[in-house]
Amino acid sequence: MNTSTTVAKFTALQAGAPYAGCESKQGVDLELRLSNANSIITIMVWKNVISNVGIKLVTTSLGALPEIKKPNTLINQWEKITFDFSGYINNAIYAVEDVNQMVVFPDFVSRNEDRVIFFDNITIGDGTTSTINGTTSHTLHLGPNPTKRYIMQPF
Repeated sequence: MNTSTTVAKFTALQAGAPYAGCESKQGVDLELRLSNANSIITIMVWKNVISNVGIKLVTTSLGALPEIKKPNTLINQWEKITFDFSGYINNAIYAVEDVNQMVVFPDFVSRNEDRVIFFDNITIGDGTTSTINGTTSHTLHLGPNPTKRYIMQPF
């Protein structure tokens, strides 16, 4: 069951290519070095047919190994599909570049009709974000400081 209030809706057209999909914004939405901690990716899908869902990880130079494809096993209900990219760790381009884009192919197959697919809750690794360690707190003192453009702050 999916309890989120928003989902992505993708219409796969009959006339569209089997590899039709959507992507995160290159260099903005994602930045990671593929490792054991983040090589498992899950996505929830709602489809009315059984067909492959594909995910591709793209690097900073637009390099990528082939997408991993897995079929859904349920129709007309939410299903979580798990993709294992551990075989790509330190393999080819992933050994020297960060991943900074994800491409989702919600219905990776030739179609005889238009299809509407919903997807949501894409999770990388365990879904937690990293913490910031080693921060230092400073007190900011503002007072009369004769200037028009800059404030000097000694630490």
